[in-house]
Amino acid sequence: MVKNGFVYWKLPAIVWALIIIALTSYPKLSVPDLGFDAMDKVAHFAVYFILAVLVTRAIVQDKTKINNHIFFKSLIINSCFALFDEVHQIPIPGRVGDIFDLSADILGILFALFAFKILHIFTFDRKVTE
Repeated sequence: MVKNGFVYWKLPAIVWALIIIALTSYPKLSVPDLGFDAMDKVAHFAVYFILAVLVTRAIVQDKTKINNHIFFKSLIINSCFALFDEVHQIPIPGRVGDIFDLSADILGILFALFAFKILHIFTFDRKVTE
């Protein structure tokens, strides 16, 4: 597989986004009950955390220098997708577009960007000092 190719860098983010759309298009889809009320918000957080990591990875690719513009671009792309996802659920029976779900989505995105940046700093610093 070519390391700088579409399949390696961008396809994982696209596939994950399609999985999100497929799952949120399903009427009356419920999250498994793990014993606490906010499980659906945790699911939103986790799903969008993963999406943000994959989208940021697709934007960054193999660059060793990452600036804040890249993270802002990822934030905008992921947040727009989250908003689209919530709006597209409105006409689906048994689904609603929920501002609290959108908040959990955006929180997952922000945590992913923070984690990505921290991980990149440690990885880049290690490469520089070696």
